[in-house]
Order: sequence, then C-alpha cells, then structure tokens
Amino acid sequence: MARSDQREAQRDCSAGPSLVAAYAHADRAGRNVADLSRFFMEVFSFRQVGVFGNGELSWLINDEGFEIILLQEKHLVVGDQYPPGFHTGFIVPTREDVNQLHAAIRAADFEAPAPDMIQRGGPSAYGFYSIPPGGVTIEVSTWVK
Repeated sequence: MARSDQREAQRDCSAGPSLVAAYAHADRAGRNVADLSRFFMEVFSFRQVGVFGNGELSWLINDEGFEIILLQEKHLVVGDQYPPGFHTGFIVPTREDVNQLHAAIRAADFEAPAPDMIQRGGPSAYGFYSIPPGGVTIEVSTWVK
C-alpha cells in the first residue's frame, strides 16, 4: 500500500486533531517469537532489525518506520490469547487489499478465515481476524461506507 493511501486511510478514521505525531511501535508478547517474526516479515513485509536474549526478543520494522517488538511470554500456554480480545489491527483502504493480505497469509502457510463483514458495535468493516503462531491476534480490515 502506498504511503499516501495509508495516510488517507488514517485520516478517514480520525476523530479529530491529535498531539501524537506518529504511532511508533507495538510491543507484543507471544509463545513463539521466531514463527511470529516470520509471520510479520512474510505477510506484512517487516524486516528484522535484531534478535536478542537467545531469541526471546525480536525487533521488526517496516518501510514506514513502524516497529513491532516481539517478546517471549513464558506464562502463555497453547490456547491462551494475550490478553483476551487484545489484537493488532491493520486497516487497509479497500476490500481488494483485505483479500490480498488474506491470500498472502494463506500463501505463507498460516491460518486465516475467509474475509467477511465484521460487526463490532461501531462502523461496519470487511475483514478477518487471525491468530498466527505465538498467540497474538491480528485483524485485517477496511471500513465499509
């Protein structure tokens, strides 16, 4: 997605002026840092800046400068979600973009349900939620006007 498209998508979601200049990073804990890193690199084109602590921390960055720090969470067990309902969302401009990212997830051999309408009490969206290795839920969606 072009940077101008991302800015337009962000502007469409804005409730008003903000003092925050940029959303710089997300720090997420999961069960499998290596596989979770591979997921973000293969699907969302992040690149790995570094790996620390015997693989227990992975630092990723994308072309726009957004960083994701992935940490090994020793207390999560298979089936746990950290914390329940918490997720990282990727809002894209169009349904075609949602479908393209869904195809990329499947092509990288990760699981993702087919995109559909998402009703969560606010504006309608088209997209899907997926839990890649590591137990970190991600959302890919676009607003439906």
